[in-house]
Parts: sequence; C-alpha cells; structure tokens
Amino acid sequence: MKQLRSYLLVLLVSCGQNSLIDCNKAAKSRCVEQTDDEKAVAALNSADYQTVIDILKPLIDAEPTAYFRYPRLATAYAGLAGFDLANAATAKSSGAQDGLNAFNAFLPAIDALRLDLYHEYLGYMGQARDLLASMPEEQRTADTDIYYSASSEFQYVLYLCLHVTMCLNVYQFFVDGDSIDADGLFAFKECPATEMIANLLQAALAAQSNNQELSSKVKELETKILGEEGANAQAKLEAYVIKQQKGS
Repeated sequence: MKQLRSYLLVLLVSCGQNSLIDCNKAAKSRCVEQTDDEKAVAALNSADYQTVIDILKPLIDAEPTAYFRYPRLATAYAGLAGFDLANAATAKSSGAQDGLNAFNAFLPAIDALRLDLYHEYLGYMGQARDLLASMPEEQRTADTDIYYSASSEFQYVLYLCLHVTMCLNVYQFFVDGDSIDADGLFAFKECPATEMIANLLQAALAAQSNNQELSSKVKELETKILGEEGANAQAKLEAYVIKQQKGS
C-alpha cells in the first residue's frame, strides 16, 4: 500500500514535529503564552491524547463550526484507540497482505484477559470516525482548498477502515470451529454486521477521490463478504470470517 503510506506521511507531518509551536530561544523577551489550540497541537505532537481531548472537546462544544479542530480531536481519539500513526506512516509493506489486514500491524491485539479494554479501543475509534462524519461534506473533501479538508477526508476513510478491521478481529476471536460464539460476539454491540458493511461501502466511496488503491481493496472486501452464503448480512459476515480463519 505505497499510496496509503504516502497519505499517512502527509497526515503525520500535519500533526508532527513541524506543527510544534516553539519559542525563539534566542529572543530576550519571554514567550507569549500559548493559546488553547497551540497547547492542543503541542500535546498531540507529544502523544498526550487525553490532554488534547480535554482541551479541544470544550472548544468544539462552544464553537461547533470551527471545523479545523475536528481532525485534531479525531487523531487524539484514534490514538487512545491504540492506533500508532507514526509507525503506520513509516512502515514498509510486504505487499502480501490482503484487504484491511495491513492495518493490524498498527492496532492493539484483542486479549481474552482484557476484553473490556478492547471495548474501550473500539469506543475511541468509533468516536474518531463519528466526529469526522459529523462535519459538513464540503468541509471534509479533497475538492476544496480549505487547508484541513483533504486531511479530514482521508482521516475519515482511515478511521472507517480501522473500526471495521477491529470488529473483524472481534469476529475472528470468537470463531469456534465452524461457528462463532454467539454469546461472546453479542457483548460487542459496537460491531453489528450491517453497520460494518455500510462503513465499508462508505469508505470505498469516500476514498475514490484520493486513494484509489485503498478504495479498490475496501470494495473488494465488501464484495467478498456479500458474496458469501447466508440469509442476511450477519450470516454472510460470519461465513466470511470462518472461511478466513480456516485459510480457505
């Protein structure tokens, strides 16, 4: 996914060291106190995600049309979900990974002893996705010259894909032979099959303008799931996951 890594690098620069607000150490006068937005950017650069949320969420609540803050807050939510943006941007792909599996290298693993923690991760990733979904489309598109719009669009696609990937991990975790542990899966209400498939379709459509490679892979995955036997989306998704788990 060379094109994907290129977009991640652009996103990383927009949130990385180049964005730090620093003092002129040679100046004799003291630095002017940072604004809340500058403090949030500095915290984001330090991966202090909770501080970013504590600063930006009240600002967005008070000024909901200041959309430049949305991708910054979404990045913080994704960080608390365990997504390692820096590693994702700089990692080398083997080229052998299929669909969304490449994202798993940058996501936390599901652990039988800490299922509650995975609920938290899914919750934060859902918040990142939903926050960007709440932006007006004209503020979240690569077709405008608004400085944050292209990044917002790509982040939206990314978090859609990451949330689906995490949910697929949940399904795989509960595979038991030729079936899936219904009781275990029922506890993960963050992962309804119909919503997962709808998110894949939305990601494929949204990625068409800036990442054809990712759009094609996501659409291919959606097609494979819907092509499985089953009376409904849930049955088709379970059949797909079981087949993948068996390696067939």
